[in-house]
Amino acid sequence: MSHKNQRMLTSILASVLLAVTLISNIFLFLMVYRNTDRRVRSEIAQRAHYSLVSIMPQIDVDRFVKLTQTQDPSDPYYKQFQSYLNQVRIQLGFKYLYTTAMGPQGKLIYVVDGQEPGSEGFSSLGEVTDTTEIEGWNRVMAANGEVVQESQSEQWGSLMSVYLPIRDRDGRIVGLMGADHEMTTVLNAVNSRAQFFAILIALITLGGLTAGVLAIALLRKAEAKRLLAHNQLERAYADLDLKQRELAASEALLRVLINAATESIILVDATGKVRDANTALCKQVDELLVDIVNKNIQDLKGEEFEIFRKLRDQILVSGQTEHLEREEGEKLLSYTAYAVKDADGKIEKIAFYTQDIAWRRKMERAL
Repeated sequence: MSHKNQRMLTSILASVLLAVTLISNIFLFLMVYRNTDRRVRSEIAQRAHYSLVSIMPQIDVDRFVKLTQTQDPSDPYYKQFQSYLNQVRIQLGFKYLYTTAMGPQGKLIYVVDGQEPGSEGFSSLGEVTDTTEIEGWNRVMAANGEVVQESQSEQWGSLMSVYLPIRDRDGRIVGLMGADHEMTTVLNAVNSRAQFFAILIALITLGGLTAGVLAIALLRKAEAKRLLAHNQLERAYADLDLKQRELAASEALLRVLINAATESIILVDATGKVRDANTALCKQVDELLVDIVNKNIQDLKGEEFEIFRKLRDQILVSGQTEHLEREEGEKLLSYTAYAVKDADGKIEKIAFYTQDIAWRRKMERAL
């Protein structure tokens, strides 16, 4: 083979190597960027969901409805619940944590805002909400359940908002609990990583162009650059793993809050397999957590699990929150099942909450 043909073959091989390297790195960049963005958003939304779920049993719905009507900031329940939301907001790192409801004049208003009173962004009792909150309310009413949405405004910035309906004992929506996560920092971090990968690919491309006019011996240097890019990607995955551990730490804090609740909480998937439960539930059914996790509620014995099975069958048909009550001695146990749906509206998990409402019923009768 002549030197001319050898040089041509060298150029062709170098060009092929360049094209393969460039395409593979662009594909890898797009895949990592999309998966990272999607995973971060999904984990933020899921964390906000579990936070709202843990807060929901602390709401006295009757007093909340009364507060919506009277709009009296001197009401002891307003001050008590506002202080509680402020503490939870700080502990879990939300930018805003609040409740809204439809006021007597037919306008959507803020009821209890978890922001520090008098601080920037604090919404007082009875203050009319903006367009973003109205959109969230309309979407929740249309879906009759949880809604996740992202918004961008000059007043509030870039936010991911998770809304969970507040229901009375008849299942009617009387308000919303909303949690806003500040997305600017998250998006900047993701975009910064994207810029890093873009620069990296540009450098690899430039190196490939140089390698394309050199001899086959220089192809080893191009391979070394590819390995360098691979090492950079491994570091990027290490950074992503660090972020995931930080999210896991936040989930651990949320686990502490859930276990601290006196109400029983159990989470199952659509097939009935137990995914998680809190300490109160384990005490109620007299079982260890390890003995019920990953087991199907169809196989677990006891009156509590019979009720969970009944509610599960009902919610898979209706797709909406289901509720029932039963008496047990002096207790009046209230069982509520919430559907956790994916972006397509398909039920992925079902959360069951049990609480003793005998004291509340006695107070209602006394009044």
